[in-house]
Amino acid sequence: MPSKREALTVTVIMALFLLLTGIFIGLRSEHLLMAVLYLVLFFAGLPTRKLAVALLPFAIFGISYDWMRICPNYEVNPIDVAGLYNLEKSLFGVMDNGLLVTPCEYFAAHNWPIADVFAGIFYLCWVPVPYPVRALPVFQEGKKNLPSLCIGILIRQPDRLCRLLYPSGSSALVCYQLRFRTDT
Repeated sequence: MPSKREALTVTVIMALFLLLTGIFIGLRSEHLLMAVLYLVLFFAGLPTRKLAVALLPFAIFGISYDWMRICPNYEVNPIDVAGLYNLEKSLFGVMDNGLLVTPCEYFAAHNWPIADVFAGIFYLCWVPVPYPVRALPVFQEGKKNLPSLCIGILIRQPDRLCRLLYPSGSSALVCYQLRFRTDT
């Protein structure tokens, strides 16, 4: 079992998360599910506590992504996407009946149900697939492979950062740059 201080800290942080989310965004069932799941992982035992700590960066990312709805961008700044839209058309535009359109517009007009199903499956995997990929090393190698989130440790030990970033698409570039920088 965790110490009383750890248990109190985690419980207070989870209650604060639920309270702030309920006030600013509105509490939904997935918020409660995430809180209960995290508390169960944290209090069930040492291996699951390690998993809860290892998955903490993903939880923080999810919370920050969800909290972006507190102050939507359209309430702060005018939104101007004409430049980006024209850039996309110039770089990736497709001619359709003599008209230059973006790939999104082309596929909206010329869709293929089988391709839509596969695209939907691949799109739905961008969040849940990294979780088991990140959890596997924790259970296989235990404490040795649990990455530290301290920036100082990560900079001195780039292999730990690479293991932490492994599920993301940018990990290869980051790991290459870190190894190059530490070798020279």
